[in-house]
Amino acid sequence: MERASEKLKKDLKANERSAKGRLVMRLFRAGQMLPQPLRRFYRIIYYSGVDIVMGISLPFEADIGGGFVLRHGQGVVVSWKSRIGRNCEIHQGVTLGEKNGAAPVLGDNVTIGANAVLIGGITVGDGAYIGAGAVVTKDVPAGAIAIGTAAAIR
Repeated sequence: MERASEKLKKDLKANERSAKGRLVMRLFRAGQMLPQPLRRFYRIIYYSGVDIVMGISLPFEADIGGGFVLRHGQGVVVSWKSRIGRNCEIHQGVTLGEKNGAAPVLGDNVTIGANAVLIGGITVGDGAYIGAGAVVTKDVPAGAIAIGTAAAIR
């Protein structure tokens, strides 16, 4: 299992062209590395800077593999129950949300396009691509491309 410091090195390399991505991942991993008693105080600073100022909801409790890339980042919401594999890329406006107490699980090398919404206890397989604006409520197999919306009014 990778330690937070090892994940941070991969995050910084993956976000080498994004000052915002590097900053957010440094703050995120720092929070994960702190002993539990200090997290309570650090959370206030982290929340103020990352969530309120930058508009990125990325709780420490989310299990995120190394090499995580935030493209632009604005409007990203990740459930604390989400699990994100290694070398994943998330664009602006993405939501990984809970439904019935379960949140999405992403495999390794997954890319999620802008404004996509993934809801509930779904699994996205390794190397899958979720298109911009997609609404995903069912599992996505490894290597697949998911596009479009699932909403239907009857």
